[in-house]
Amino acid sequence: MSDNGETSKEKLTVSFYILWSVVGLMLFYALFSIFREKGFCFNKMAFLQDIYTEQQLVDKAILYSLNEVEIPFNIIDNEQTRKKINYLNLEEFKKINPNCCQFTKSAAENYTHPDYNGFIKMEYVTFYGEEKDFSQVNHFYIAYDSCGNLHHRYLRY
Repeated sequence: MSDNGETSKEKLTVSFYILWSVVGLMLFYALFSIFREKGFCFNKMAFLQDIYTEQQLVDKAILYSLNEVEIPFNIIDNEQTRKKINYLNLEEFKKINPNCCQFTKSAAENYTHPDYNGFIKMEYVTFYGEEKDFSQVNHFYIAYDSCGNLHHRYLRY
């Protein structure tokens, strides 16, 4: 009879350890998610606001949008092809587009994603033609995570 008692105790002990392991993993995941949502970057062991200022993150988004976002290189206007004119530098971009960027928690139509801490709403002018005689306003969102990484998951609005 003592063998059955010992076997029951062993099964109970194993079940106890499994239960607490599952509870521990769930607690760890919950804490991980909460910290990430609050802007904690586990790769750098720091909060986003300690890694980048808002202006640094905006500058990073501007450079990202100018280099990564697909804006047509040529536009046809009145049967004339006009070539896209690139900005000379970040300062020129900011001078022409002083209110280009705004931080938001969600993108168009309240789109959110658990991997992103928020979005930067971008709105700026692209010029075409040698004399910059034609322009187009670009509207889109760029997602950023708790480490300040920018993502291709931009949405136009």
